[in-house]
Amino acid sequence: MNKDKALIIHFPIMLEALVPEQMRPLARLLNPGLHEQSENLFTPDNLVLDSAGVKSFLSQSVQFGELFKKPSDMAYLGASGIDDFYSDTSLSLRWQVTTYDQKNNEHDIRSDYLKAQQLSILEYVFEENMAELDSISTDIGSTWKELDSSLGIDRDDEEIIALDRDSDFRISASINWKRLLWAFSLFLPQNAHLLLHDQQIGDELEETGVVWEKSDPAEYWDNFSLQGEVYKGTLQAGQIKGYLGRIKKDVLFLKISSLKEEG
Repeated sequence: MNKDKALIIHFPIMLEALVPEQMRPLARLLNPGLHEQSENLFTPDNLVLDSAGVKSFLSQSVQFGELFKKPSDMAYLGASGIDDFYSDTSLSLRWQVTTYDQKNNEHDIRSDYLKAQQLSILEYVFEENMAELDSISTDIGSTWKELDSSLGIDRDDEEIIALDRDSDFRISASINWKRLLWAFSLFLPQNAHLLLHDQQIGDELEETGVVWEKSDPAEYWDNFSLQGEVYKGTLQAGQIKGYLGRIKKDVLFLKISSLKEEG
């Protein structure tokens, strides 16, 4: 990490295992309160839940999920327009009681911080589960290869290829990025940048009005060895409709486009 450069945070990934190895040194990972502070983590100073509160929230979230007999029941609840149904845990209710006599604007801001932290925690756990599935999928693919080799099976045979047994598990980093961006925006210090991991997100941001400009890597890193071009862009608050309209301040982005993608 370069202490004299702008703070750069990976987005939308928070789990190191899901960050491409060559990109890991380029930014820090957002820590929503699940880990002790370290050099490669950025822990916001406006988190509401401490480590004990995080554990309690996760426990209550699991208990809440167990109330649903079928996954479709929870999917219906999520699709019915209830954005923050996980926030109705006793932790949230208890916090609302203890802040009842505070000024409304301060209460609203702190409430947003709590929801943002809860959302980030759940997304982190989702990433852990996806990483575990990826590992299992890779192991299954390796097992098939070893079995075929021991049996002398030609893996290039059309009938074998048609079986489609190879691991092809892919994690999409862009599923919940708009929700997560709102949470990240509440935690970002002034002049901090988000380093994108998904070209699709960059394209969608461009559709909202973000203009990508080529930038000198030396502005952000002392040692930049990737084969690609660095671009910067700003998502301006107040000019966006829809879910991103919840974001109340400008958000600075960086993305790296490979030379192959360029031309």
